[in-house]
Amino acid sequence: MFKVLNANKLSFHIEKYEKYWRTQPVKKKEMLLEAGEIANKVFYIESGIARIFFYNKKTKKETTFAFLSAGNTVLGFQNFLKDYKFNIPTTFNIQMISDGVVRSTSIETWIKLEQQDQELVEFRNQLILKIFGEIVQHSSNLATLDATAHYRLLLKEFDFVKDLDNEYVASYLGIDIDHFIRIKKKIQEKQ
Repeated sequence: MFKVLNANKLSFHIEKYEKYWRTQPVKKKEMLLEAGEIANKVFYIESGIARIFFYNKKTKKETTFAFLSAGNTVLGFQNFLKDYKFNIPTTFNIQMISDGVVRSTSIETWIKLEQQDQELVEFRNQLILKIFGEIVQHSSNLATLDATAHYRLLLKEFDFVKDLDNEYVASYLGIDIDHFIRIKKKIQEKQ
């Protein structure tokens, strides 16, 4: 799960560089980025919820890796790690799982803005560190917590999780949907 990282700071920069950002309404199930595409945009979620997921063509299984709510920024960070070589296809998908509003700008524009504004460089570096920290935390939770404890932790940190489609949360927890429905029902009965 990605916590909002200095959303107000990025909001300020979006307003400051308004002409470089494109605002668009997005629908539930709309793909912002598909695996295999070159990630050439930076997205800022103004409203709505998105998920990052992997798709295994062999097993036809989706694995949700993260949920992103309003105030989150998402980018194909591989392109920021390879000296800005923009030919690296992404291995993940970004899909809206609710209607919302997303702002986007090209990575090339972002880099030009970074050359004018050191705070954007610092924000990008913090974002990449946050992503890696979240990767480690999610991996740790999968390895050390049972699914019930992991789900309780999600509910405590992110209230919107209770309203997400069961299949997305189950895949995030690494369990099948029937197991997740039983966990969710037990937790709701105890409340």
